[in-house]
Amino acid sequence: MTWDGTNGRSLIKRGPRRVLFPLLHFKIPHALIALDTNTVKDPRQVFAWDGVTREITEWNKAQTLRTAMKYSVVPVFQGFARDIGPERMMDFLEKFQYVNMDVSGDIERFWLDGDKLAISAIEQVNFLVKLFKDELPVSRESQWIVKDILVSEATKKYVLRSKTGMASKIGWWVGWVETDDDVYFFACNIDLLQERNIGDRINVSRKILEAENILL
Repeated sequence: MTWDGTNGRSLIKRGPRRVLFPLLHFKIPHALIALDTNTVKDPRQVFAWDGVTREITEWNKAQTLRTAMKYSVVPVFQGFARDIGPERMMDFLEKFQYVNMDVSGDIERFWLDGDKLAISAIEQVNFLVKLFKDELPVSRESQWIVKDILVSEATKKYVLRSKTGMASKIGWWVGWVETDDDVYFFACNIDLLQERNIGDRINVSRKILEAENILL
């Protein structure tokens, strides 16, 4: 779905209320919490590689918050979760009104396994709107840092801030597009039958945004 920031109307709807697991794009609220709890002291802070070689090459090196977000480096965010702890994590998620929240069990995996967290496209867009407006219950600085990290494209016509996600063969792409005239928020999810089609979560969504003249 895509939401017109000025007119407050949904331009595209397809299963917007279907509740799905956020998994990797949960890193948006996760990063906000890490910054606001001083778990991450500075966006340039370097987090050492743990020495474990993993399948994703980009994970096998030291990271900053920016690179950990860009490459969805799970071990780094698991370290953040350990430092934040379940009580503080749950407290922030309740303040965020992040739907179907449950951080019980393994603090390192609650957003990765099963149905611990679930959110619909509409709920995701509502969260992004609050972030854009600096209306989340964290410091403005934390929100500004995360918004800067989310920039994935910047042209003369628009700025795109986005994050991908993957869960149970469901591909997510969420974010917003800022133009001179408006802001367009989106939370797109598609069924992915095979892992090799993972690029479709962006490719299909981009075609929709381009067809609506949002990405020009």
